[in-house]
Amino acid sequence: MPKNYPDITFNENGICNLCLNEKPLINFEEKRRCKQEFEEYVEKIKGKGEYDCLLLFSGGKDSTYLLYVLKEKYGLNVLAVTVDTALGSSIAKINIKKCVDYFNVDHITVTPENNFYKRLYRYYIQHPNGKTHCENICGLCQKSMHSIGLNIAVEKKIPFVALAYSPDQTTATTTYEFSKDIMSKDWIPKDLYREPFTEKDRSYFWNPEGIKTIPRFILPFYVLKYPGGSKIIEELSEIGLGAKRTFNPFKSNCDLYWLLIFLDIKRFNYNPYIEHLCRQIRLGKTNRGNWPIIISLGTWLLKHGFVKRKETKHALNYIDLTVEDCI
Repeated sequence: MPKNYPDITFNENGICNLCLNEKPLINFEEKRRCKQEFEEYVEKIKGKGEYDCLLLFSGGKDSTYLLYVLKEKYGLNVLAVTVDTALGSSIAKINIKKCVDYFNVDHITVTPENNFYKRLYRYYIQHPNGKTHCENICGLCQKSMHSIGLNIAVEKKIPFVALAYSPDQTTATTTYEFSKDIMSKDWIPKDLYREPFTEKDRSYFWNPEGIKTIPRFILPFYVLKYPGGSKIIEELSEIGLGAKRTFNPFKSNCDLYWLLIFLDIKRFNYNPYIEHLCRQIRLGKTNRGNWPIIISLGTWLLKHGFVKRKETKHALNYIDLTVEDCI
């Protein structure tokens, strides 16, 4: 980790909090048990309602591949749900249309009312709470999308919501599904009880009060075979759903993501992607190799606007702020 990593602490033995808090590697016996439970569960619920499951569908490689697995390999009737934040990649939108048509699944795009995401992003960019923007705002945005999917599942009596986190991401959660304890509590941030937020804004976050049957929230790639990013892109390309370029996360990530990284570099002289990369090194999933040089170069290019300038400008225009307003 770089010496300017935010909030780093060391114990008396010189071990940092990241290593001390590192969660264990996947328990393969638990993974085998969870896979068996998942397959028995989907056979049990299949065909019992209008839809067998709801998939939060971004149009990226992982959600597209999970749609393929759920629909073609498990024979589930999937409702694909996309949340429109107004900052989604144009390439991801093209991917979504192609995939929905190819797999012949029902698809809903949800656009929250009254510029909800614009106000959410503006508020938290201007009230960072000492965290990096990526950690703070990406987490809130994801939580709202998860919540919208859950609310639709409740409304349509869909038994489970599927989230296409890759194995690297599911390792970070070390869980196959969200626990009953998590699902029994509301996810409404405290700041949303302040102005400029409204009761309608709070409704975009999960609140189980009064809900008799709570859907399960499952991360299938924790237990199912995941071929790897390159292989997935190759398979999707072979069936005519795109190419390496269209499923490359550097092309399909939302424009807000690039703005947040840019702002974190400006504020901390720190690229938050480093945390993800260093975790992969600690877990032995990648070698350190030339990554310090690559990340340093990429950070410098982002900081000085040589890459992702268009996406960053679009996001700033959308939230109606200048760089100076944000830092």
